[in-house]
Amino acid sequence: MKKQLLFVVSAAIALQANAQNKRVLNTPRVADTQVSRLLVEPATQNAASTAAHKNGSIGVNSTPLSFGPNAFGMASNARPVIWADPSINAISFIHRNHSATSGFGISGDLNSDFSTDGGTTWTLNHQVYNGAATAGPLFPARYPSGGIYNPPGNTTASNAFAVAVGPTLDATNDAWGGFANGSGQLTAGATPVSSQESSDGAAGFYQYIPEGFQIIKNTGAAVALDQSIDVATDYTDNMILHKGTWGAGAYTYTRSLVPVPVSTSAAGSKAMATYTIAMSDDGMVGYIVAIGHNDFTLFPDEAYYPIVYKTTDGGTTWVGPWNLDMAPLEAVIPAYDGTTGNLVSTSFEVDAVMDNANNLHIITSACAGAGTFSIYQGDSVSAVVDIYTTDGGASWKAQELGLPVTARGTYGDNSATNANLTHDNRTQASRNWDGTKLMFTWFDTDEASFPGLGNTYPDAYAIAYNVTTGLWTAAANKTPGLSTIMFGQCSYYAMDAAGTQTVPIAFQVISGTTATGEPLNTGGVVDYVYTGDVTFNDADYTVVGNPINIPIAAGVNEQPIVSSSVSLVPNPAAGSTKLTYLLNTSSDVTIKVVNMIGATVVEMVKPAQTAGQHEVALNVSELKAGVYFVNVTAKGSVSTTKLIVK
Repeated sequence: MKKQLLFVVSAAIALQANAQNKRVLNTPRVADTQVSRLLVEPATQNAASTAAHKNGSIGVNSTPLSFGPNAFGMASNARPVIWADPSINAISFIHRNHSATSGFGISGDLNSDFSTDGGTTWTLNHQVYNGAATAGPLFPARYPSGGIYNPPGNTTASNAFAVAVGPTLDATNDAWGGFANGSGQLTAGATPVSSQESSDGAAGFYQYIPEGFQIIKNTGAAVALDQSIDVATDYTDNMILHKGTWGAGAYTYTRSLVPVPVSTSAAGSKAMATYTIAMSDDGMVGYIVAIGHNDFTLFPDEAYYPIVYKTTDGGTTWVGPWNLDMAPLEAVIPAYDGTTGNLVSTSFEVDAVMDNANNLHIITSACAGAGTFSIYQGDSVSAVVDIYTTDGGASWKAQELGLPVTARGTYGDNSATNANLTHDNRTQASRNWDGTKLMFTWFDTDEASFPGLGNTYPDAYAIAYNVTTGLWTAAANKTPGLSTIMFGQCSYYAMDAAGTQTVPIAFQVISGTTATGEPLNTGGVVDYVYTGDVTFNDADYTVVGNPINIPIAAGVNEQPIVSSSVSLVPNPAAGSTKLTYLLNTSSDVTIKVVNMIGATVVEMVKPAQTAGQHEVALNVSELKAGVYFVNVTAKGSVSTTKLIVK
């Protein structure tokens, strides 16, 4: 039986064998091997080859989309780059631009391939974010997330907008630091609206890669969640929450810090693997889920587990953490290796979805742990699980979904041209529009067809759950024989028509083959492809579940966070404006006005302010016309709003 031992440490990828025939892979401390290699990404774009687009074996319900400059854009952890809005029968896929085929811009632009007929036909390379400027105010974007903003009450797809966020290379946090956002109406020839915001290290905002993203169904508002990572040092024990609304113009949002502390590993680094966010249909109830470690008293071993925070006021305040004990999931790992000290850990990936009762479902992998934030993963030593609550977080259960055969696969040959990128099981969650049916997808390679190549030729495996009846479907390989779904990413919303639920999936095809048989060209052009092969029928929900109780290993502690209800009136302003903010607890307050490059132009301190609403007059008469940001800091928590000076 093959097993893989995966470590999360500050090191480059290395592959070695030990006496027990286990493969050992070292990955960077943020569990993201791709990000650390971004700066050696090839500078030029190759001409596109349509070989994969002409390949008739890409799937019965698969459609060629556009091209990407390389494989980096969809690598690292799965993010919501494909988004379906069943209310207008529209799907948008956000990706980086390949100028050789789009005919415009650079690879730092973000485009949408969109369909307004449920995925039958597509408009390709619709620009959403223009990152062509390299000296500001806009900078090249990477690793996007995105969705569809549908204005409330609209029923016509062409009146909706493809929207995107992502990190930019504006050099305010090492080479990183920017937060890009852009929108483009779903109609040919529409002009995109683009803007970006820089990091503000003095206020604690070290922007990196916003992996959590969601468009709120009933309001059209959006949230984006990022780790605050000082690239020069480490994770700062805070997450950055952007919350706001889209429109025909730019994304209007507030920016706040949510304290999510994690433990320092024995190696001296902060050990968070990944994270996500899920919000209710009205945007009021929501959960942040981090895969990490935060208490060596409760969990003396270095292992990962879900750390959960909850809001009931739309993200203004958060309660947590709930630390979910993975130990009972030993029961669903068939070949659990007791020599590891009966340690159960999660993998390095997570996704989450809210059902129609505002209850959270978390999809991740339960794995035999090996200490030092490492896991055994592979055939029979890991299980994909749904960890969920039916009572708003008071108690938790878990349901086994499937048993992957392979774990980590590596693409590329570790050369300057084709850097190594890794592919795990990429666990993801989706739901139908009304939240009564949930779908869970992961990606696994058939070793009978591709022996010894790890998870490099994966198929999409999926299972679904009927919230109303409590019944499941059987888990199944939905793309047998396809085996090209590299870095597959699933829509949060599924299409649901005539009793059939379809999970839209975008993936990329990497061409070439290494000397040992894995896909090679990570640094060259990739094909983007859409598939509608992951489907379920209403009659499929017949399987009774077998849930396992998951203990909460720590009580809930409320975090004293400054409210994100920060406003300016008037805005735009000339001369002066009134700043209003709400404190959840008494605190000294620091107010800063910063410009687009992060320099502080106005600063004031308000000592010993009481809990409640406060108003402060800001004199902006000496500021030049332009865009600024106002940061309100209380007890280490920061909220931000945009200020326009006329």
